[in-house]
Amino acid sequence: MLSLLLAFFAASAQAKAVAEPGQSTIWDQMMEAQAFRDLQDGYSLMERRDYDAAVRAFAKAVVSNPTDPMGHLMLGSAYYWQGEVQQAEAEFKEGLRLDPNNAQGHLLMGIVHAWRGDPDKAYDSFKTGARLDPRRADLQMDLGSIEETMGRYPEALEHFRKAVALEPEHPLYHYQIAV
Repeated sequence: MLSLLLAFFAASAQAKAVAEPGQSTIWDQMMEAQAFRDLQDGYSLMERRDYDAAVRAFAKAVVSNPTDPMGHLMLGSAYYWQGEVQQAEAEFKEGLRLDPNNAQGHLLMGIVHAWRGDPDKAYDSFKTGARLDPRRADLQMDLGSIEETMGRYPEALEHFRKAVALEPEHPLYHYQIAV
């Protein structure tokens, strides 16, 4: 998960650099640096399963840098693990509003829809995420899981196989094929 988080940070920084050249003040840079530290702290707290403290750290990051979609997605993830799915969904939506092409944001929204028992919306979210980043094994597995619940077994098996091909070391993806 750490490599995934670092990839998100890098993509977020690269998108900002491209989208806002010359528009950053010293204050903006200081707030972005503080937000980055808060995101790192929040991530560490998530790893320790201290979701209450993670929410506080991610909320500070969002206050410091409200236009960074990653802060909203991470805050939403902490809310989700706290059991606050409605607040999680609101943060995921804000993250996607800020970056509609964020595959992780679509994956997270798909998880919320699946949690709510809406496989059609979950499937649409997972499909969008997979279209944006077809090399995400977790999205392939989630697509397969939803297709399996819809009784679309050949399609599900194909997505499970893609997940295994993309991350052959992940035991869950092998398990999905065997079920």
